[in-house]
Amino acid sequence: MAVRHMAERLGDVNAGLGGAQRHMCQYLQETVIVVVQRDPNTRRWRPNINATAEAESKIVDETTHQIVLADQPDRESHKPLSLALSRHVRRAKTLACRGRSSMKAVALIGIVFMGALLAPSASVAQVACTREGLQRAVDLYVAAQTKGETSGLPLATGLGYVENMAPVAIDSGLIKTAMKIDHHRSLLDPSTCQTFTEVIVTNKEKPYVLGTRLRVNRDKIAEIEILWTTTGYWLFNAEAYLKWSTSEKWDTIPAKSRDTRDTLVSAANAYLDAFLEGKKDGVPWGYPCNRTEGGAHTGKGDPSDSCDVGVPAGVNIANRRFIVDETIGSVVVFCTFGAGSAAGGSGAPDTHLFRVENGKLRYVHTLTHLLQANFRGRGAGGRTGGAGQGAEAPPNTQK
Repeated sequence: MAVRHMAERLGDVNAGLGGAQRHMCQYLQETVIVVVQRDPNTRRWRPNINATAEAESKIVDETTHQIVLADQPDRESHKPLSLALSRHVRRAKTLACRGRSSMKAVALIGIVFMGALLAPSASVAQVACTREGLQRAVDLYVAAQTKGETSGLPLATGLGYVENMAPVAIDSGLIKTAMKIDHHRSLLDPSTCQTFTEVIVTNKEKPYVLGTRLRVNRDKIAEIEILWTTTGYWLFNAEAYLKWSTSEKWDTIPAKSRDTRDTLVSAANAYLDAFLEGKKDGVPWGYPCNRTEGGAHTGKGDPSDSCDVGVPAGVNIANRRFIVDETIGSVVVFCTFGAGSAAGGSGAPDTHLFRVENGKLRYVHTLTHLLQANFRGRGAGGRTGGAGQGAEAPPNTQK
């Protein structure tokens, strides 16, 4: 009766659970059933050790699988439960092996598991205009982009969805394309309730590098903006982009050494202002500094590497919008490469991502949504080639 009651109680608990905990509860019911079995010959209850080991393996395998699939906050909250279950199931098996009461083994598993289920779990951050809430929004976006499915996103009524600076119906948007993401890096900006995520996908059939902006309104995602590049676009090379991006150090800067928001924005503006008149004296160049442009790269890994190469003149970097994360010394600018006139560049959608250390430029990443075939040789700045040849050439024609 005790065993039957425990199994029924677990079944009741299971009905109210979801995700990894439901799977664990189901497997624990199997454990309860197999830990003690009635011998058909003697009609006496006895432990079945092999079945217990199998059930233990199921619990460990399933919880590990669920933890891997879960978002970061869920992983942290499920780890203690997984460890407790596997440890105490092994303890129950030991009791049974020593010939001690199999009922004690069942009770031990049941008590531990029920306690784990009924105890308060670690809190999971909700989408909000805080660092934790913005990180949650990023995690949900990355999961959605991976699956090509937006049902798990807390989208606001009247959501604004934009690709390459043009409104698009979300159901036909790139976010609905499943992608195996090789690397992503994010900026969190509680001051404006925005995030930016650089996403790199090296799938040979359809590679991408994305720059995705989210804006959060209370507990909902109110805007999603994706600037994407792929094969055939300006200097595109996802594998090279991945190589350089993952080799760089964008870690958290100690609080006492961080630049202010104004310093980061000023550094980005100074760099972009230099494109108009070719005046580079006001740019806070750092050494070394490396630039990755679509996939093309400046620098050879030397202390003298500089981003002060190939900056053209005559290009008005317009329509600037900033997302800033002081904790990692980073600022990204959504802009247009030119103002859309013949004399000032095409106005192609563009992002410039900067890492600034001690007020000096350390890394620059650029994405431009422009078909390479539409670049007419020499642009307004009179320079050709890309970062690999030491030039950030101005695109002329936007798709």
